Amino acid sequence: MILIITRYFPPSRGGTEAYTFDLARGLSGQGREVVVLAPAAPGDRAFDRTCGFEVVRAGGERGRWRRLWAFFRTAQRLRTRRQIRVIVATTWSPSGLIALWLRLRFSLPYLVIAHGSELYAHRPWNWLRGTVFRRAERVLANSEYTRKRLESLGIGAKKIPLVPPAVNLEKLGADSGHPLEPPRGEGPLLLTVTRLAPKKGVDTVLAALPLVREQAGPVRYLVVGAGEDRSRLDRIIRDHGLEDSVTLAGRLSEEDLAAAYRLCDLFLLISRQERGGADYEGFGIVLLEAAAAGKPVIAGRSGGIPEAVEEGVSGLLVNPLSPEETAAAIVSLLNDPERAREMGEKGRRRVQESFSVRAMADRVSGIIDESA
Repeated sequence: MILIITRYFPPSRGGTEAYTFDLARGLSGQGREVVVLAPAAPGDRAFDRTCGFEVVRAGGERGRWRRLWAFFRTAQRLRTRRQIRVIVATTWSPSGLIALWLRLRFSLPYLVIAHGSELYAHRPWNWLRGTVFRRAERVLANSEYTRKRLESLGIGAKKIPLVPPAVNLEKLGADSGHPLEPPRGEGPLLLTVTRLAPKKGVDTVLAALPLVREQAGPVRYLVVGAGEDRSRLDRIIRDHGLEDSVTLAGRLSEEDLAAAYRLCDLFLLISRQERGGADYEGFGIVLLEAAAAGKPVIAGRSGGIPEAVEEGVSGLLVNPLSPEETAAAIVSLLNDPERAREMGEKGRRRVQESFSVRAMADRVSGIIDESA
């Protein structure tokens, strides 16, 4: 049995949540017995019944340490009642800490997944993070950029296989049965799907839009997602006079999100590095989702993003600190729809061939067989 320990799992939404679910689904689809240990969340019972593999929930208690202790107790209970062959921890903390404890107590091998910016822990915790990585059989990196960061922490290159995220093509084909309400404004539709945080670069796009309007005419911009940067972005929209063409939609259902991907003309993720390079985009799974929908993408040249976008083939990369360069890239594709269409088609084929759930599960299965 494979035990996947995670802090991030549906019905909560996010890139790591999707990564973990797709990994569990892919391994289960290969006929492997999989159990996921995940936090309790509103709506989890209904969701878990649809998974096709077992999900055990823990950590519904109030208080961070009580929730962590509940995870430890539930993990030990699973160990005593199940024949666990290997553990997959989806982050070094807290999942990796629990896996490390199970290894020390029961000699269970574990793998741990590294996503990116969590590798820049506060200095007092560096020794603990290093211990989790060193005692793991393998540390799975989501990008070459992340792998190089792991090597800089003293993890041997042979111990760091590359396992990029996958795209659930079935989810992107979901249809709610009713059309998505059209975003305000007129003209081609630009789309960003992201958590609202400064590093995601929505502010760069907003600064670029007046330049785009001057050179390519009216455009609309739809931003899907929520986060701590919402109030600042609202102010920028007002300052630039963009209320008539920018929609901050918040979170959407999976069906409406799939509709937004189908509806847009260009997808944008102009992520940048923040906090002196400590906060960055480890990969950018939404770029693959947009490509899977056949859309050309424009993204910031930072972190692991260049591995998600084949520059000049499936999309364009820009300086994420430059509204001028961002605007020029948008205008170039809006003014050349045939090139944009070709990029979208090439991006779709690339995702189907290299970033399917089956491909990711095959990679991890091979690593498990080598390690356990």
